[in-house]
Amino acid sequence: MNPRRILALLFGANLLIYIARYLLAGVLPAVEQAFTSSKTQLGALASVFVAAYVLAAPLFGTLGDRLERRWLLAFGAAISAMATACVGLVSGMTMLFATRVLLGVGQSAFVTLAPTMIADCYGPHRRASALGVLTTAQPVGTALSYLVTGLLLGLGFDWRSAFWLISAPALLSALTLLRVPKLQRGGVELEVTTDDASAGRATEHRPSWRAYLRLARTPSYVLDTLAMSANSFAMGGLAFWMPTYLHRARGVAMATADIAFGLITAAVGAAGTLGGGFTSDRLMRRTRRAPALVAGLASLCAVPLFYLWFALPGPIALWGLMSLTELLLFAAPGPSNTILLNVTSPTIRGGASALNIVLIHLLGEMLSPLVIGLFADRADMTRGIEVAAWAIGLSGLLWLCTAPFLPRDMERVRGELRV
Repeated sequence: MNPRRILALLFGANLLIYIARYLLAGVLPAVEQAFTSSKTQLGALASVFVAAYVLAAPLFGTLGDRLERRWLLAFGAAISAMATACVGLVSGMTMLFATRVLLGVGQSAFVTLAPTMIADCYGPHRRASALGVLTTAQPVGTALSYLVTGLLLGLGFDWRSAFWLISAPALLSALTLLRVPKLQRGGVELEVTTDDASAGRATEHRPSWRAYLRLARTPSYVLDTLAMSANSFAMGGLAFWMPTYLHRARGVAMATADIAFGLITAAVGAAGTLGGGFTSDRLMRRTRRAPALVAGLASLCAVPLFYLWFALPGPIALWGLMSLTELLLFAAPGPSNTILLNVTSPTIRGGASALNIVLIHLLGEMLSPLVIGLFADRADMTRGIEVAAWAIGLSGLLWLCTAPFLPRDMERVRGELRV
């Protein structure tokens, strides 16, 4: 199977995973009314999901460095689909919390291992574009979740119907992942062919714990992980609370908020993600620092637009500046994931990706929905969401600090593979 078909299968599964992940965000007011919940409790639903997500990541990352990854991907996608279906059966907050835990475990397997498979299909100079395509599923899937909930609520359907609708194709996508072939770890770095058995054995040995510990002495990995944590804080909080903010603070009807925010996120999110990956790959021909420079500069440019978006009244400022801000924010994921994969050895990429996921979600997405919910309960939602701007600026500075270390860390990985 050629790399493009593998990328297409992974993209389809990733798309449905993000749709399922953010369906809840599109129906929060309905859930709040159905179960008489506070905003802090609603924010905790996201935090519980992330907690399960990050606790499962090390297990799947370690298994992914040792076992057949397609089986782990299919297992995770199937668990995610079943958890989505179960939301339609909940009768209280306790059951809803349980489904979020199950969803987090299932999605952790896919998100941890899918980028490592892309890295084994595409070399360093094409990797950012491929990861950009895979990551495009995040804004498009998030947007489609809002569109689905907005349309169903607008047509008078119960909020649970969206979860039943998505669970069937999500389960089907899990089965399609079994078609992905076994991939040679590090094959593209070594330009391994099927006749190069010795090189193949070199990248298939079981990694030692010392190899994982070396990540702490890799500046690019450490700084990129910290930058991704700040970015995760901002993006996770905005994705979870934005439709509710538009409804409560800006007076937009909930169904309209879901649909409008979904359309904007789909369009500019996809453009930003693909543009960030493409720009990074083009600049890689001139400098290996390109992924960090693209991610850092895009994030810093988003900060002033972010403040204007919340400060200026009127629909043009709201929707126009929101679009420009999202365009820049979504330019970072492709290059940042490229940094992660370029500076880690193929034999430990599953574990390195898992550790990255644990840290960026513990420090980022796990905290932000709860923090924003607390600010919304005690002050107002606008003040809570503005905290995300500080996180965006911090991520940009950290990525710029990563740039000087990238060439040396990438060369170290190539040297290890030659040995």
